[in-house]
Amino acid sequence: MKKPLRLVPFKKKNGKIPHMNILQARSVKLSAVGKAIRDIERGANATKRREAAIRASIWVLVTKGHGPHSQANEVNRFLPKAWWFHSDDSLVRITGGREALLERMASGGVIPTGGLGAWSPDLWAGLQLGGAFFRCYPAGGSWRTAQTNSRPALALALKGATSCHMRVKEWYSASFGSCLSLCGLWAAYLGADEPGGVGVFRGILCSARFVKHNGRAWVGVPVRDGVIKVADGLGVPYIIVGKGGVRAILFSPFWGALLSPDMPFELGEWYRGLAAKGAGMCPLLPWVFLRGAWGIKMSGKGDFPSDIVPGLVRRETLWQAGWEVSGMMEAGLRELGMTRVDNRLREAWLRWMEWKGIRGGDFRDGKVPAGLIEPLGSNAPLANLGSHSDVPSE
Repeated sequence: MKKPLRLVPFKKKNGKIPHMNILQARSVKLSAVGKAIRDIERGANATKRREAAIRASIWVLVTKGHGPHSQANEVNRFLPKAWWFHSDDSLVRITGGREALLERMASGGVIPTGGLGAWSPDLWAGLQLGGAFFRCYPAGGSWRTAQTNSRPALALALKGATSCHMRVKEWYSASFGSCLSLCGLWAAYLGADEPGGVGVFRGILCSARFVKHNGRAWVGVPVRDGVIKVADGLGVPYIIVGKGGVRAILFSPFWGALLSPDMPFELGEWYRGLAAKGAGMCPLLPWVFLRGAWGIKMSGKGDFPSDIVPGLVRRETLWQAGWEVSGMMEAGLRELGMTRVDNRLREAWLRWMEWKGIRGGDFRDGKVPAGLIEPLGSNAPLANLGSHSDVPSE
């Protein structure tokens, strides 16, 4: 004989106490929960909750890979308790699924500043712009790098990257040579937070390969409109070499050394080594940059600290090469095509000095004036002599 269903008292608003079985009580409870969820999704904070869920899902996708980003228990860890999702389906319904997340990632501004360390969204955007890797399939998280023997520092940095989810596998083929396969790399879909900024330029430099040109050390990337636009926007001088379809934009390693404090460790070490060994546009470029970033006329006797900017030589060495410190503006325009030092590059220079521990005192005693760490104004022009023009290739 079947046992009767247990009766559960349930109190209505009118004060009467009817009896309901367990199934009826569960149905009422689920209806109340569903109504509460709908109220949250349609309430005043619905837009904020959706944006927070999208950002949290993107963070999980970038740091943990495909799969956990659509699990409510993973995403809820980054949301206030009042905004928690009670099922995976409700989470996907709000965020729109993986394709909607990838579209949102491309617009930038979804990862907290500094959340990924040196592997910032701007760095990933610059790496793609410089041709460091390409997608294996039209959609998905599988990527392939260019030949690792031409970018050994980048290959080491990718193998040691821990802030972004990826599975790195090295392989060799007759067509591509030695390459890296990057599986589950969803961070590469991140758009730049500041398109055309220093972070993107840093990524372009990280994607560059070593080039020997006219007896000097350079770093080169393929000629692309996006790379030229970033360089012109920052006022960075460059040269274009090659003919036909095999052309490259060459930058001085000085720029990589200047931006190295915020690069992955292996790449920063590589650039600081290159800048100390006959880098292109040196020894003139460090002095021209220092003149423009300082914003005042440099005269008198004595030398600056050798590491106030990368690759700085003594005044006597500069004089022997045929340049005067007092004529840095004219020399920068005539020989480098450099007309200004962008304010964003000056901020990177202050970051370099902070990283090197240069502060306080008098530069004649081997230190830098304390006021130098403060902002120096806007855009510190070398000279109002027109727009940037690149040095023609030989």
